[in-house]
Amino acid sequence: MYNNFKLFSLFCLAGLTLFTSCDKEDKLDPEDQNGEKGYVAPSEWAQGSSRKYVENPNELQTVRVQQYQLEGTGIALANHHKSVNFKEVIDLARHANDNYLNKEGYKDDVVSDFFDVTWDLLVKDNPDPVKWNTYSNTYAYKLSDYDNIFNTGSDNDKDKYVVSSHEEKVNAYFIQLFQASKFYAHFQAGENGWIQEPGEFNDLQFYFKDQNGKPCTLTANVSGNEQVVYFTQESDNWEAFDTSVDWVEKDTTLMIESWDYEIGERIITPVKVNGYRQFSYVETYDVKDIKVSVPEHVNITLKQDGKTLVSTEFNFNLSGIENERININKTALSFTSKTKVGPTEFVINKFDYKNASKSDYSIFSTINSKKLYEISGEFLSDVNYKGNQNYQYLDELMGDFADDYQSSINKFTGVVANVNILNEVQVKAAISDGKKFIELLDEAYDHDRQELYFKNAIDEANKYINLGLYYYGGSKLQAKVRLEPFEKEEIDEMWVSSDGEYGYTVVRYWYVEPVIEFEGGQTYSMEEFFNEDDFRSLVDLIKEIGDDYEDQLDF
Repeated sequence: MYNNFKLFSLFCLAGLTLFTSCDKEDKLDPEDQNGEKGYVAPSEWAQGSSRKYVENPNELQTVRVQQYQLEGTGIALANHHKSVNFKEVIDLARHANDNYLNKEGYKDDVVSDFFDVTWDLLVKDNPDPVKWNTYSNTYAYKLSDYDNIFNTGSDNDKDKYVVSSHEEKVNAYFIQLFQASKFYAHFQAGENGWIQEPGEFNDLQFYFKDQNGKPCTLTANVSGNEQVVYFTQESDNWEAFDTSVDWVEKDTTLMIESWDYEIGERIITPVKVNGYRQFSYVETYDVKDIKVSVPEHVNITLKQDGKTLVSTEFNFNLSGIENERININKTALSFTSKTKVGPTEFVINKFDYKNASKSDYSIFSTINSKKLYEISGEFLSDVNYKGNQNYQYLDELMGDFADDYQSSINKFTGVVANVNILNEVQVKAAISDGKKFIELLDEAYDHDRQELYFKNAIDEANKYINLGLYYYGGSKLQAKVRLEPFEKEEIDEMWVSSDGEYGYTVVRYWYVEPVIEFEGGQTYSMEEFFNEDDFRSLVDLIKEIGDDYEDQLDF
């Protein structure tokens, strides 16, 4: 999982680098009226639009021109996300919070009781008796081999033998199936608390009034076919107790466990005895399988006086599920969603996965139908997780798969990502062999104190990545991103000499950062890019927007 995160972080950091890069030596003073003709301070740009500094995107641009274009596009994008665009939603949320959610004395028992009862009704006995099981381990010891481990209270007992058994029993085995459609009900906001409407419904709905007395409804429902999958397993109602017998009069042979201190290992020896002490420890618990019913469609809407303020639509299509278990080598997934809050819409237009095939994705956001950004691409993976066909639990599968991705992925190639911001700035990224790229990063960090080895591994890794910056749909590569090794030192060990003097040992190691490189070899690290002095206008705007949201949502 950590290595996958490193790969994801590389794209994110590199993309941010591209949007916020600048040249400290060449940057014009935004307030310098005598600066190069045609340039104005970013603060003077019109809200929500940026000036076009790159006039010919098919020609190489200077760092100075790129600096202004990148900052201008960033400011324009930030301006489109100001809280004023979501004022109606924020005002309604504040009213609902103050009057229905966190109002002292306003009762919500009827809502919580409904969900508690419905949740309990989703639990049923497992119809498969094979699920009932008992697990036990039995060990035999000679007390003299252990220091009063059983606290018998008598030194004479140390020469006697003890049989200790640990037994685990499943009292009951249940299945809990989470199914959204089981939670359908209608609630109205009354004067002193929520009221449940009588009857059967095909959705979950909360009805209340806004600050002006106009009707509002929050509605959620699911539709289409449902695919049931095992999610996880949990245990509860655990109990433990001891059952012990002081002395067993019986001639028998015990497999005695003892510890050999010379070889540092536990050894087992058969010993004939004519009696032994008996200690038993029993644990009992209930087991519950959690299953989730995934619907084809999920819809959530918030309406105010008939006007839709918020809407969310999720669409799922799963295959490769066999007997409610996941066949990782056959599973396919198709997912789309559309969420609209006020004038802003966030769309996952496509997210398809099919093993050993090309998978596509496309994500974009709009405001008043104007596209703000789009991220699209594809990847090819070929998974053969140790030949395992039916994996029972989703969370177990994801954990094992993340821990052992190198042996489970035969191929991870053809990774492509394209980012388009306001049709002004484009980032094109590709990794020709994702698995090899990750392996090289692992190899480098496994030898992070060997300079030559580390640098060679990073040089090889750079051959598999291609990440570049373009403007206004032009074909000219304006800047590129690569990995750069850096050296760092840290205190490894503190020590105190015999005469009381303190000291420490310093170790040096290598690490890698993405850097942006312009024509002519001008290279800037992440630390150089992200500094408040060079990006004062953009930094101040983002801080202003953040502070405004903090004030608006402080309820």
